[in-house]
Amino acid sequence: MTRVRNRLKEILKEKGLTQSDLARAIGTDRSSVNRYAHGRTIPSFRTILQIAKVINE
Repeated sequence: MTRVRNRLKEILKEKGLTQSDLARAIGTDRSSVNRYAHGRTIPSFRTILQIAKVINE
């Protein structure tokens, strides 16, 4: 879980995205992205794929 958390934070910073930006792009709320970024919840495989699609655009 730590790896997902750390990598998500790195990606947001590298891409200049906020948690709200990412949440909007993947169709969820900011609180869900916040839980992923703080390691409180592991995103589903589907959510990880959606995040990957957004960051690779």
